[in-house]
Amino acid sequence: MTKEERREQLLDTAGQLLLKEGWDALTMEAIAQSAGASKTLGYAYFANLDDLIWSLYDRELGLLFGRVEAGLANADTFEDRIRAAVAAYFDTVAENGAMLVRLQAGIVARRLNRDRPQRTVNFLEALAAIIREEFGLSRRRAIAYAIVMAGIADSHGRAWAAETLGRAELEESCVRFMLAGVRDAVAAQT
Repeated sequence: MTKEERREQLLDTAGQLLLKEGWDALTMEAIAQSAGASKTLGYAYFANLDDLIWSLYDRELGLLFGRVEAGLANADTFEDRIRAAVAAYFDTVAENGAMLVRLQAGIVARRLNRDRPQRTVNFLEALAAIIREEFGLSRRRAIAYAIVMAGIADSHGRAWAAETLGRAELEESCVRFMLAGVRDAVAAQT
């Protein structure tokens, strides 16, 4: 196994443990053991458990943002762009058993100290650019609205992961909350 393959295996194993057994099951030793490696192998790839968790989170964000970018390439209107981004988010949650939702919640609950991953900053900047283009807002205001819209997607993803409602209903609700929220906020500023 190459170094990169082993690193990915450790991330995959951590994700599987998180989904099956929860946050308490995640230790560097448990992850290595589940991957069929020596207890200390994880430290050859990650400084500590927090580093491994952030690496897993960054990988999952990369998957999500790649899907969002692909969806945006075929979207013309503001609403189409929002729909494409929301569909990409729900596709990612569907594929990975809500890992992204659990990682987001756990990172906040565990209060892992690290700057916001650059991928997240880039994504929020891209979403803010779409908002600025549509509404002619300042960068600062558009960033604030982008952060709120990302929170709306996260909360809908959590509701779906908790099996409260079906995907189609929650995806449509997410789009409508985003569109109505940003349109109403912009209208209130004029």
